[in-house]
Amino acid sequence: MEFTEFNLNELIREVYVLFEEKIRKMNIDFCFETDNEDLRVEADRTRIKQVLINLVQNAIEATGENGKIKITSEDMYTKVRVSVWNSGPPIPEELKEKIFSPFFTTKTQGTGLGLSICRKIIEDEHGGKIWTENRENGVVFIFEIPKTPEKR
Repeated sequence: MEFTEFNLNELIREVYVLFEEKIRKMNIDFCFETDNEDLRVEADRTRIKQVLINLVQNAIEATGENGKIKITSEDMYTKVRVSVWNSGPPIPEELKEKIFSPFFTTKTQGTGLGLSICRKIIEDEHGGKIWTENRENGVVFIFEIPKTPEKR
């Protein structure tokens, strides 16, 4: 892994650009909000990008045509929090922990590895936390990572 300092919001916008055409074709209402335009973290940029790609892809699939997706980034002093909300159906309580397990999927297409990879990257590689909540007419996936890696 290669930890470098970068602006997390620039990375979020970069990931949006990857999906921009698909979001437009599906008529998804997309918005991004932050409380700090220069939200700097020291992390493995490529690995965090992979997490964001997985979460946005899942949000697009969950919300479907004419849905809504909102990404929020927050500066929490020693850590950052990123939330990816979508207007899709709630996740049943009994599946909330299982969805982060390798090879578990509720989709007809897919390997069931996306969220387990996200958990590995956030929790094992970056000392953070990732979870999901049902709320506000949709589902949100949230991850937090320290702004600087903890000394090992």
